[in-house]
Amino acid sequence: ENYNFFIDILLDTIRNEIASCIEKAYEKIALNEAARMLFFENAKPMKDYAVQRGWTLPPDGFFHFQHEKKDADEVIPAKMLAEQTIEYARELEMIV
Repeated sequence: ENYNFFIDILLDTIRNEIASCIEKAYEKIALNEAARMLFFENAKPMKDYAVQRGWTLPPDGFFHFQHEKKDADEVIPAKMLAEQTIEYARELEMIV
């Protein structure tokens, strides 16, 4: 009974971390799925939590998240990285 205070704090922290991940990982998520992932037993506390986080729930029943595209996210210099890795391997082979 004395530890309930700490359990509530831990659960809030876990919810906040999961909610942050949801915002980054999903473009949209259904109300019931978000409630399940955030350990809410029904939609009412989930809706209250969503208001706290600034999430809006349109009539389609999905929370929508805006993702900003960054130039760094779009282009990965795979060829350059592969060439550099091969060069490092050659240099390492010459050392050994």
